[in-house]
Amino acid sequence: DDTLQLAEVDGQWRIDQVPPALYLSDNDVARSYRAHALFFLDATGMRLVPEFVVVPSGAGNVSTVVMRALLAGPSKEDPLSTAIPARTRLIYGSVLGDFGTATVALNSRALRATGVTRERMLAQIVWTVSGLLGIASVRVQAAGGTLAAASGATSLSTYDFAAYDPTRRTD
Repeated sequence: DDTLQLAEVDGQWRIDQVPPALYLSDNDVARSYRAHALFFLDATGMRLVPEFVVVPSGAGNVSTVVMRALLAGPSKEDPLSTAIPARTRLIYGSVLGDFGTATVALNSRALRATGVTRERMLAQIVWTVSGLLGIASVRVQAAGGTLAAASGATSLSTYDFAAYDPTRRTD
């Protein structure tokens, strides 16, 4: 309930009781948080759809925070799905970056995604992580081995998954 109770004190209106909440102005939010897109699959599994997560500006390794949110799956409110196998986690606890390339090292659960499902999983990861500042390509590893796209490429960008482009018209 966002209703504030007011009381008149010496001819001035004041908040009577402050509810146990934190209220931020639009400027506070814009200065302190950034929205990042996580990409999940639509009902057909043929197109990526963004779902936004808000991350504190000083969150350290933003790519790690965003990747953990992607691995957690879509929110229950959205009719989206994920090709990432359940209980897939980051091996090192973070996404590593080096000269514009992010390395996403996953546990062996990621190897359960094969064929088209693996391609969709890679598309989700690459579209999500490539959207972050300074990341031009993504290398995805599982249980120590590097996962390749259907094309055979291992240094991946959104161009490798253009067929899943969220801006592509489907009609």
